[in-house]
Amino acid sequence: MDFNKAKTILNSSKEAVYTDKEIKEILKVLENLKIVFINNQIKSKNNEKRNHLCKSINR
Repeated sequence: MDFNKAKTILNSSKEAVYTDKEIKEILKVLENLKIVFINNQIKSKNNEKRNHLCKSINR
């Protein structure tokens, strides 16, 4: 996500205003979560295929 867009979204609430450093840290955390999520999805898809093959062999 674009930094300026993230800044606008995060600072739209009048309760808390985030600094540029905080916004960059939030974006880094979200990027890392995205990578972990994608990797887990890929691994689970691979395991689903393998499990299906193992079930048919063991019958």
